[in-house]
Amino acid sequence: MKATMSSKHVKITARNKKIIQTLNKGVSSRNVAAQYNLSVARIHQIRLGYVVAPIVEPVVEPVVETVVAVDANAVQVGGDHYKQQDIQPWDAIHAWGLGYFSGNVIKYVARHQLKGGIEDLKKAQHYLTKLIELLETKALRS
Repeated sequence: MKATMSSKHVKITARNKKIIQTLNKGVSSRNVAAQYNLSVARIHQIRLGYVVAPIVEPVVEPVVETVVAVDANAVQVGGDHYKQQDIQPWDAIHAWGLGYFSGNVIKYVARHQLKGGIEDLKKAQHYLTKLIELLETKALRS
């Protein structure tokens, strides 16, 4: 942003006269600011006829961004054990409408040969134990 110091009084230019006339017609400061591409604070300074602080006019430069669509299955954080599979576990979990505990059982069983071995099977067993516990508790309440 470019900051410039201004004298205490706002210069009476043809543009500023038009701004004041528009404000006197009852048009809001916000709408006038948008119409003249100025800040609302600058409109107030023009209306009052003096500047309390330095005027900071933003320098707007065009932003050019390239957006590249990425398939989530093509990216994996922390290894490639899921990308090596024909069907990624999260696709199966979603397609089958499984919940958190069932989904984690599927995930750990599916990856155990490619990543964590017996430890992954124990994780799957742990989630399965919790799922059974929840279902049994729910059945007792019914």
